[in-house]
Amino acid sequence: MLPPLVLAGGLLLTGLVTLGMARAAVAEQRRLEQDLLLRAGEAIRAALAEDIQLLQAVAGLMRLAAPVGEPEFRGFAAALGGEDKVLGFARRLQQDGAEGSAVRTAGLRSRVELIAPPGRGQRPALGEDPAAEPTQREAMERSARTGLASLSGGPEPMLLVLAVPASAAGGPPQGWTLMPVESGTLIARAVARLGEGEWLAHHLRLTGARTGRPALPEPGGGTISRPLDLAGRTWTLSLERAALGKGPGGLQPGLWLPLAAGLTASALAALSARTLVNSHLAMGAALAVSRAAGEERALASTVFEASRLGIVVSDPEGRILMVNEAFSRLSGYRPVEVLGRHTNLLRSGRHDDSFYRDLWNSLLSRGHWQGDLWNRVRSGELRRHHLSISTVRGADQQPRYFVGMLEDITDRYAEEKAARHQARHDVLTGLGNRALLMEQLERDLALAERHHWAVAVLYLDLDGFKEVNDRFGHAVGDRVLQVMARRLQAVLRGSDLICRQGGDEFVVLVPHAGGEGELLRMAGKLIEVCEEPLREAGLELQLSASVGIARYPEHARTVRQLLVAADRAMYAAKAQGACVRMASLLPL
Repeated sequence: MLPPLVLAGGLLLTGLVTLGMARAAVAEQRRLEQDLLLRAGEAIRAALAEDIQLLQAVAGLMRLAAPVGEPEFRGFAAALGGEDKVLGFARRLQQDGAEGSAVRTAGLRSRVELIAPPGRGQRPALGEDPAAEPTQREAMERSARTGLASLSGGPEPMLLVLAVPASAAGGPPQGWTLMPVESGTLIARAVARLGEGEWLAHHLRLTGARTGRPALPEPGGGTISRPLDLAGRTWTLSLERAALGKGPGGLQPGLWLPLAAGLTASALAALSARTLVNSHLAMGAALAVSRAAGEERALASTVFEASRLGIVVSDPEGRILMVNEAFSRLSGYRPVEVLGRHTNLLRSGRHDDSFYRDLWNSLLSRGHWQGDLWNRVRSGELRRHHLSISTVRGADQQPRYFVGMLEDITDRYAEEKAARHQARHDVLTGLGNRALLMEQLERDLALAERHHWAVAVLYLDLDGFKEVNDRFGHAVGDRVLQVMARRLQAVLRGSDLICRQGGDEFVVLVPHAGGEGELLRMAGKLIEVCEEPLREAGLELQLSASVGIARYPEHARTVRQLLVAADRAMYAAKAQGACVRMASLLPL
């Protein structure tokens, strides 16, 4: 009975090992798919954000410039670098009896007046009404209400629209800038940003647009899905699961070797059990165990050295026992230089003692820690690493080894940081943009309401800037804006935030505002630096400024009310020939 039992045991063990390896491979594949789906969603958001920036630029042209004709519109679109995209402007048609009223759902009508570039057969075409299509009308209404870009959920191509505010403060929009967007093209651009190759674009789908409700995953085991918020709508981003490579019999190619080895070992063990005497059976079993252990050690050593992650093994006291070649490339230290030294040789000084204390406490209590940290490599350079540490315990459940795996993410971290900065700052002046202003203003108003503080907004507009642009060109105008931005920032406190709203308008957020006198003095300083002579490109320019001031809680209670009050005060100061004007105390 011994040989059959040996054979059955070997086959069972081989099957369990093969099954475990197969499950591990499937789990890793699923993890990679989820990570890829997440990164694809972020890349799609980034690609759509580029389109929204183009619409914002066109909206600024239609809002601030003189009446724009077809040649100027096409030239401006070409200057933005949007030759491969269709940009348009649909003017709102005024309804009878609705002059100065808010946008009405039933009365929303518009007509496409400008398209660039022409001749692509784009829809909507010149003279058409985008609001005639229900999903496009809903997107235009949402953009008019929120002031943000909105994406329609209709048939391809979808329409990305952005409302252009009217010249009269608080009035309905004068029109919409628009851009047709095809989901396939959007996905292809996102895939190009990821650098995954064109194959990924054929496995991604963007479907199921809904407003105000979470996206539902599509049925079926062949895809994985996640909700994705894009321009006021929630979509479902789906990824077709790529089948793991299979060999003969449906097994992955990497599983045939251990399976064949297990079957061979089982057969040999059974044959040995049949042919050897009882005295030799014990010796044969010992040799088999020793051989298996040697193979496992050789396999572990191969995996250890071939890993692209830097691996370091230390004892419970933190002394380094073993490192691989990837660690040497990552840190600059050769193995002979680090063996026996403490793991803190890479400490950068950027993290305090409590950070490392929490790290070790997590290892001892939970057996694992992972996160990002700064390390100083041998060259003295600071590098950002993603570190994952696991605790290996002995039979007594006490820590025997700590195994750390490091990945250098410095370049990726810098790219993400730059992308976050670009999304919240003005490209020309380096000041914060409207997104940063709204985010900070909402936070400061919440704190002010809780602690009974005052918050003020100063709305500043340069007088005479349009003449500078018209007379000397946009290059000189851009330099003037950059100089004015530096001057304004220089006279503000470190706690104040200055942002560029667009064109020659700037907004100053004062989170801890003083009384009316202090705010008037601050406005006076801003006007003084704007009136200082400016020499640029051999020209001596003289500008002035108008400032409107609104203060929470006297003049407004919400973010929108505060900005509208300051804007109205600024226009009132400009119209009356005054430099500064406080907002009205009447309810808005």
